[in-house]
Amino acid sequence: MSSENAPTISVDDDMPAPAAQATPSELVTERTTIGEWVWLLLCTAIGGFFRIVNLAGRPLWADELTTVITARRPLAESFTTSQDPQPPMYQLLVRLFSGGKLPAEDAALSETVMRMPAALFGIAIIPAVWWCARTFVGRVGAGVATLLIALNPLLIHHSRDARPYVLFVFFAVLSITFFYRLCKQGGKLNLAGYVIATVGLFLSHYYAMFIVAAQVVYAAADFLFGGPVRRRRWQVLSAFVLAGLGAAPILYLFVRLLTGGMKGSWWIGEPTGLIDSVDALGDLLGLRAFGVLCVIPLIAAFWLPGAPPILKRLGARLVKEGGTSKESKPSPQPSPRGRGGSSTSSVSYWSSWWFGKERAIFLALVIGFALFFPVFVSLVYKPGWVLRYSLPVVVPMVILGLMYVRACGPMVSAMVLVVLLGMTAPKAMKYRHGEPGLREAVMEMMNRKGVQESVVLVDWAFTDDFKLPEAVGVRMYGYTDPVQTVKVKELDAYVYRTPKDVGKARFDEIMANPDALLPREGSWIVCFRTTATAVREFLIRRQRMFNASTYGMYDDGRMPMYTLFHVAPR
Repeated sequence: MSSENAPTISVDDDMPAPAAQATPSELVTERTTIGEWVWLLLCTAIGGFFRIVNLAGRPLWADELTTVITARRPLAESFTTSQDPQPPMYQLLVRLFSGGKLPAEDAALSETVMRMPAALFGIAIIPAVWWCARTFVGRVGAGVATLLIALNPLLIHHSRDARPYVLFVFFAVLSITFFYRLCKQGGKLNLAGYVIATVGLFLSHYYAMFIVAAQVVYAAADFLFGGPVRRRRWQVLSAFVLAGLGAAPILYLFVRLLTGGMKGSWWIGEPTGLIDSVDALGDLLGLRAFGVLCVIPLIAAFWLPGAPPILKRLGARLVKEGGTSKESKPSPQPSPRGRGGSSTSSVSYWSSWWFGKERAIFLALVIGFALFFPVFVSLVYKPGWVLRYSLPVVVPMVILGLMYVRACGPMVSAMVLVVLLGMTAPKAMKYRHGEPGLREAVMEMMNRKGVQESVVLVDWAFTDDFKLPEAVGVRMYGYTDPVQTVKVKELDAYVYRTPKDVGKARFDEIMANPDALLPREGSWIVCFRTTATAVREFLIRRQRMFNASTYGMYDDGRMPMYTLFHVAPR
């Protein structure tokens, strides 16, 4: 037989070439082409522009002002404050960027300085995602994932926010990638990278534990089915132990929060109720109500026995595109617990199901543990959940979605990519123009305030050591006269979303000294988020004339960030 007619095995040039071994193939390091470097630099430049441009265009809001308050506390005290129940990495970076000490309480503060750590880490996410996606879906998939992440509106938004959530994403991407490479390749570099990235993950957010839990489950399953983890079990175990030791001080602070040793927090309050997780999936991609399409690859990736035939076919194509090729599919190893019998046959069956799908399963485990598990934990125990606490799942969702879409063929892939870019790019561009907020509310108040009119801030404190962010903000933006505060009791500030929520409540039970809102000379009332609903209902019941202006939108896009009431004199 001539060499021209010899049979060949075709391997997609953007997928790692599988090795015909008795265990799953090692990751093959492909040479990075000049075109890839140019594309990565272009995507990083585009994403960096949207994350940096007009960084001070939006004034600091309550959570960012909380970062200011925390960074102004003495260092030891800042580690244990319950007003900002987050690990200390971001406020330490703020101290570093501000030269070691923030200005005094009444001094102006640069929004750019406060947000620069988030912006830089938000830019660093782009090459990190390229490297991660290249590990899982090859060079073409990595190029697409890099562009989608560079233009992801949710990541751009949090990259322009003086909070730790993009740090959480950055270290999560590194931890996931180093862990998977450690399982497949081993090596001291992957082990050290995983330990450093995972410690950084815990320094960014306490919910790092859910991502590590997904890694533990994957390692246990791969060990059980005779995968590479069985040969590298001591390296993988050492990585978990070293990362746990490095994160031990942070875990200690989290335990203190949970047990009330840090005076309590709304985040560690009572269960918060069920979140619409399907809608949240869409929010994470920056596309509201897009979550239904995101659920499909999670189902198709598993290709479970008993699934509908269409999902089985999609799952088969997914494995062909994203896993080990049919010609080199490994044969499962028998369980060491026994030879023959039902136990061995059961393990062999599930091992054959596991190999070739473990890549998609690992990503699905990360998504499940980091997104759905915190939601259900919040129903039965203390830690609360909002969308940004699961922000790292944006990346595995995009990569797993690309694996699924590519399995549907090039035409469908191109159509989906065009739709995604068409919906995300306009949202990404809107951040160039800034947004009104507390600064504009203070300017209007200063320009129109009468001599005898008072200024009232609604105090939504939820801890003993709470300092009202709006009190810091109005001083920072130039208002120097005395202000009054009216306390909204405990957690009530977070439940007044509609007048129906207020109901027929007695306002002396909701607010301490509510009559301070209604001086004879008139007043200006600054409200954060849902407190405005209670104040509006109170003014209506007291039959007082007022005007209300709103400034900015909360990050869910469904309620104003700040509301400024001008109550007319009697």
